[in-house]
Amino acid sequence: MLHYLILIPYYFFGALTLTACLLPVCRLLSLRLPIAYLVGTGVLGTVGGLIATLATHHVSIEHFGFVPLLILLAASYLLATVDAALARWRKLPLDDELASL
Repeated sequence: MLHYLILIPYYFFGALTLTACLLPVCRLLSLRLPIAYLVGTGVLGTVGGLIATLATHHVSIEHFGFVPLLILLAASYLLATVDAALARWRKLPLDDELASL
């Protein structure tokens, strides 16, 4: 049971990456969703994805190493850059929410 603690960084970076993926989608489709919904979807999607992946035995716990974590980190930076570039042309109400944080 203790070896499942390796998944803790995956919960964090997975939620960060999934939220960063949802932001450009909202910009491109002009969806007016609050940031809390996007973050909640990112967290629940990550937890559900990890549980489903491990429960269906597609991947074992030994496959969760440092390299996939780096890929998640790089993807989150790339998606945040795409979102920042799109923010210049497609403003959304959640920009005001993010600016107030």
